[in-house]
Order: sequence, then C-alpha cells, then structure tokens
Amino acid sequence: MKKKIFVTVYSILVSIIFLGTIIFSGVSLYSKNSKGYTESKRTFDNMTFKLQKAFESPDTGKLASKISEAIGSYEDYSFISIKANGNTIFLFPGDKDQPSENSKFSRLYFKSFKAGDINLYVSANVYTLSPATIAYYAKISFIVVLIFTLLTILLIFIIANDQEEDSEEEVEYDESDNEETETEKEFEEETASETETTEDISEEDELANAVIDNIENSVLVDEAEVTVEEETEISEVNESEEDPVVEEDPAAEEKSVSEETAEEDKKEAVENVELPVDDCMPSEDGPQGLFSPDTGFGWESYLVPRLENELVRASSSEFDVVLFFIKITNKESLEPEKLNKLCEKLVNFFQFKDLIFEYKDNCFACIKTNSNIDEAIPMADQIYSELMEIVEPGKCFIGLTSKTIRLVSADRLMKEALAAMEHAEEEPDCPIIAFRADAEKYMDFIENS
Repeated sequence: MKKKIFVTVYSILVSIIFLGTIIFSGVSLYSKNSKGYTESKRTFDNMTFKLQKAFESPDTGKLASKISEAIGSYEDYSFISIKANGNTIFLFPGDKDQPSENSKFSRLYFKSFKAGDINLYVSANVYTLSPATIAYYAKISFIVVLIFTLLTILLIFIIANDQEEDSEEEVEYDESDNEETETEKEFEEETASETETTEDISEEDELANAVIDNIENSVLVDEAEVTVEEETEISEVNESEEDPVVEEDPAAEEKSVSEETAEEDKKEAVENVELPVDDCMPSEDGPQGLFSPDTGFGWESYLVPRLENELVRASSSEFDVVLFFIKITNKESLEPEKLNKLCEKLVNFFQFKDLIFEYKDNCFACIKTNSNIDEAIPMADQIYSELMEIVEPGKCFIGLTSKTIRLVSADRLMKEALAAMEHAEEEPDCPIIAFRADAEKYMDFIENS
C-alpha cells in the first residue's frame, strides 16, 4: 500500500516538473522574442555607430579588428554586408552575398552614411530570437527531463526487484500447500482401493453382464450388414451413369463468326480516325512557354493570376506581399550582356524567376513575398543604385505598394504600383515612390461599412 502511494505521488510530482519546465522555456522564449524587435534595432544602431567611429579614426591599419569589435557577437546576426564606396569589404557569412527573406525571428535593416570621405552602406539581418538563446533554454529543459527520466528508470528497477522477491515467497507458500493436498489425495485413494477389494461381486451380476454383451454383439453385426448392402447399391448407380453428349449448334457458330468480323471492323475504323493535332498545338499569337526567351522571366499575361494566388496565400498565412514596378527607359536598346546582367541582379533580389514578369516594353513587375513596405523601401533603394550602374545613360524609376492588412485584388494592387511609378517619373529628384495604405482608416472603413 505504501509503495502504491509513493508511486502515485512521485508520478504526479514528475509530471508537474516536466510541465513546468516546458512552460518556463516557452514563456522565456516568447518574452525574448517580444523584446527582440526593440533589441534588434538597438543592436543594429550600436553596430553602425561603432563602424562610423572606426572609419573616421585615422588609424585604419587595424580596420578588421575594429569591424569585429563593432559587430560584437556574431550570434545576433544571420547576415551582415558592409560596402565602402560600392565595394564589399565585409560579408558574413561568406557563402551568401544577399540577405535571406525575413523570418518570424529576424529583421532586416539597411543604413547608408558617410564616414569621412567614405560612403558606407550597411545591411544586416538581426535575430529577434537567436538560435543560441533557443539552444540555451532547450539545454535546460533537456537536462531537467534527463535527470528525472533516469530517476524514474532507477525507481522502476527497484520496484520490479521487490515484486520478484514477493512473487518468489508466494510460490514457495503455494508449493507447501500443494504437497499437503497431494498427501491427502494419496490417503483417500488407498482407502478407496481397500474398500473395493473387500466388496464381492455376486453371481447374478455376472450373468446379467454376459446377457448384455451378447445383445450388443448381435446389434453390431446387423448394422455392419446394412452398411455393406448400401455401399454396393451406390456403386452400381455410379457405374450406370454416363456423361451426356453435347451437340454443336450451327446457329451459334454463325453468331460467333459474325461477332469476330464486327470486332475487326471496329478496330480498322479506330485506326483510320484522324486526331485533331492542330487543336492541341499552342497558338502563335499567345506566349510560347512559361518564360520569355529574352529575359527568362514570366510573360505579362501570367502576372495577374500569379499575383492573385500570392494574395490569397498571404491572407491565409497572415503575411504581407509587396509589388514592384521597375521601368528602364532604354531597356530595348541595351546590349545582350547588359540585359543579362540586369536580369541577374533582379533574380538576386527577388530570388525566384517565376515572381518576376515582363510588363509592357520597358518595365518589370516583381512580387516580393513575406515582406512589408518598410522593408521594401531600403530594398528598392539598393535595387536602384545597382541597376543605374548597368542602364546608364538611361533612367530607372521604381513604384511599389503592399497588401498590408487589406483584402485587395491583383488589379487594384497593380494600379497603385503603376501610379507610384508614374509619379516617380514626374519627380526628377525622387525616382522611387512607395504607395503606403493607412491601416487604421481601412479598418474604420471596414467596420463602418
């Protein structure tokens, strides 16, 4: 009884400890992630301030060590890029030259500033919840679970040994009881045999038994004769039966021949049918294939359905979508090498060719998933600076908009981005225009309508 009480109390206590450990780790990670947005901004600002001081100092011999001191702990970043006068001087990690898309546990920051005569451009993807923090709390949970798991296994072995000892004692007790019962049975059998030997069988009983044996023997003989007669009759009936003769019907043969000829005629008719091959071939007026052979991007006719799909996906997963319209005034006159280089730059920024589409004669429509308008504006600035190195002496204009929290169609989003791009053409000092929707006014409009 005491063992059962101890086991129940111990199991309840261990369950509470396991549950408390999981809750503690989850709450700690949630609080770290909620505070991580402000901490990541503070980390990025601190890094850029130290970098500015490092480049302004006259002693540039120890520039690498000063950059490392400015960055601090690399565990806070998933990507760092530092460019001085357009040249990359620092890249972390070394296998990536572009930042990856934002996740729920990181934020992307861009900043350009001057340090003396040097123009610095810094981009970094800062963790709001770093893998090192997740590993720390996971390690704590693992150690606690491991300790109590080992204690539980040890307790199971102890209880199992105690139960085996108790069972052995019960077996010994049962064997002693069985020996006593067997001796009692032997005594009863001996007494029964003695009483049977003392009884005398009378002569009348012997005569009665003899009469009964004779009657049973006569009955058995009669039954054997009956069975023999039945078997002979059955064998004769089987021998007398013969297989029936099947006569062939000439009408049935004529039917089978006519059916075979009909099937052959059907096969010949099927082989002589001409298939409408011309109807299955793609028309010469529409786009041939999924991508344009000049740029490798999608055709303009595929833009609206793909944008509609991305808007539906963003609404279901509560992500944002940004639409870019990029106009190159001298796109048609660009040399093939420059056009290929321009297309490579766009693929590096938007990562997937099926999210970039040709639009009109000199425009590109680009879809950026899992990003908002605040993150897209610095990205547009970087796109503009890199494309202008290729398209000179032409001009580049960029218009962009985002879904935000609205339920908008693809046509509406395209109108906003095109209007922003046209407005950028009219402003000589502002080649990048972003359309920003007011989320509060939109929610008030939805609630009142």
